[in-house]
Amino acid sequence: MDNMFLPSGMVTSATALMLLDLLLKSAGILSIFALLDRLLVKRMGSNSQHLLWINALICLSLLPVLPALIDHAAPGLATSDAWLEITVTPASVATESGTSNYAWLLILYFIPTLWLLAKMVVAVVHLRRIQHQSEPVANLTTLCLLSGLAAQLNISRSVVMARSHRIDSPISFGLIKPHIILPAQSDYWSASVMTDVLLHELSHIKRLDWITMMLAWIVAAFYWINPLVWYAIKRLGDEAENSCDTAVLLAGRSDTDYAESLLSVAQACVRPTQSQHAVKLPVQMMQDSGTLKTRIHRILEDNTMNTSGNKSSNHVIKSMAIMLLISAATLFGIGSAHLVSAQIPNPAQSTADDEMIPLHHVEPVYPTRAAQRKIGGWVKVSFTVTAAGTVDTESIDVVDSEPRGMFENSARRAASEFSFTPRIRNGAPVDVPNVQYMFRYSVSEESERRATP
Repeated sequence: MDNMFLPSGMVTSATALMLLDLLLKSAGILSIFALLDRLLVKRMGSNSQHLLWINALICLSLLPVLPALIDHAAPGLATSDAWLEITVTPASVATESGTSNYAWLLILYFIPTLWLLAKMVVAVVHLRRIQHQSEPVANLTTLCLLSGLAAQLNISRSVVMARSHRIDSPISFGLIKPHIILPAQSDYWSASVMTDVLLHELSHIKRLDWITMMLAWIVAAFYWINPLVWYAIKRLGDEAENSCDTAVLLAGRSDTDYAESLLSVAQACVRPTQSQHAVKLPVQMMQDSGTLKTRIHRILEDNTMNTSGNKSSNHVIKSMAIMLLISAATLFGIGSAHLVSAQIPNPAQSTADDEMIPLHHVEPVYPTRAAQRKIGGWVKVSFTVTAAGTVDTESIDVVDSEPRGMFENSARRAASEFSFTPRIRNGAPVDVPNVQYMFRYSVSEESERRATP
């Protein structure tokens, strides 16, 4: 017998099916956002593109809880019918090998997830160590410049600035008390270069880019197997840098002067990649050698068009409204679809709306005359599961069968002996009508020998 469902492995198999469902939906959602990014790239500024990918990752984070949200907001959209399929062969014996396979698949999937999360925690600890070992900037001119630029960007939080010989690029991080850490080479920067660097890092702080990046990495850790997730992470980082570059220019800095500042900082902070301090930190590096050339080209060639789209606050509000509508439509269209059906009970919540699961099912008796004549077929039956978890025998009805008159009685007798955990609604067990099972009867060579007298 090939069972799509085994009672003893319900939680494990349902979790695996739910995970598969989430992965398929995540691929669909990110494909839509990637298509929008490609189609609208020339019409959107860097802020809008960054917002597009933030919304994509928010959609992924909402996928696991979306069915519960939809059921709470619109209960009529959720179906109460339970569809399970059992394939029956004569004298077959149920096994639980499928359960162990599901368990191993889940273990293998979540090992990289735990590794990615642990790697992020280690990186954050390393970043905090650099922060504690850094030296506060004591130059009064630089501190006054920082205070003035923060006020110019309407940043009310207190920003701490320090320097460290353990980093090769200016970095910024933190939420309540954000930090800007400059490399040791910053002692030799001109006032113009320092202004550009601080404007760039303060823009990251104002936009909460560090928090966004950390949350994006957590989402990516759970959807790591989907390559589009890593594409979304890259696009999110690229557009964050582009947005901060644009913010520097909108603050009144010359595009050529800013491009020269980026080059001079890159040249001053260059260090062999084999350096003992070259550690992947959970921050966005201002001097990313992989994107610096593209950013400078954009600043000098393309920025006039992009900055015009970012100047208007109405444009930003309009972009946010459009992104929210796109996200809502995408979530409702893809997230609410049942690509793979799975139900997971939660016994710990006695007052929650729990789904019923089979506790006991009986193998239908394969009719001898059907086995002797090598006849296979199927029967679909429907019945009502009572609040006690038993099957109401009066409600058992044959919905359809093939061939007619061969397997119906066998299916009825088997269904009458099924038992379930009650379905809970508002803390009380309820009857569940129209539960449907399909029994498939097939004859193998071995089962033929067993069924033949």
